[in-house]
Amino acid sequence: MIDETGAKILPIAYDGVEYAGDGKYRVELDDRYGVIDETGVEILPVQHDRLTSLGGGLFEARLGDRHGILDIDGNRRISFSDYEVLVD
Repeated sequence: MIDETGAKILPIAYDGVEYAGDGKYRVELDDRYGVIDETGVEILPVQHDRLTSLGGGLFEARLGDRHGILDIDGNRRISFSDYEVLVD
């Protein structure tokens, strides 16, 4: 990954990278998702089947059949359960 000046800021180690705010990036590798910071340190491990931004630094995450809400710093806001989280 490069910055606006063309300087390399992260090695290319992911299939996809998307800015998530607050210097954090949602990354994809082999159909798994996680979050890294701007130095490449994993905040949320690249293990989730789905990781959808809800805004405000929150993500709906799925691991297998279990769903939960995580914040951008890796804290569980709603613990993983067998029920899908529906957000209006």
